[in-house]
Amino acid sequence: MPATSPAALTPDSIAPSRVQCFGYAGDSFAVGANMTSRDQLHRLVDALPVDALDVAERMLAELSAQCLVDPVTSALAKAPMDDEPVTPSDAEAITAGERDFEDGRVVSAAALRVRLGL
Repeated sequence: MPATSPAALTPDSIAPSRVQCFGYAGDSFAVGANMTSRDQLHRLVDALPVDALDVAERMLAELSAQCLVDPVTSALAKAPMDDEPVTPSDAEAITAGERDFEDGRVVSAAALRVRLGL
């Protein structure tokens, strides 16, 4: 990967899976084998030039937001659309459910929670 100046980096230009860590030779920067990932991140941030801090902050905020996504919601968002045909029994069940709804034969979520003691 060619070197990129900090000014050219944006949160959109580097996907988290493509971020690479670079070591610096000499005494300026070294990652110890005993350091935690959090310690290593602190050292990396401390080594950044001032003009790269804004970009680093935005990139870490984006990564943090991605990590907070509920895995079920994420899986549902990535799932393919249901493209199975509606069978005659499916159609009957849908029609019956719509009739029950129109006739008021339904229970709200709140009423169901009360009924179940939740």
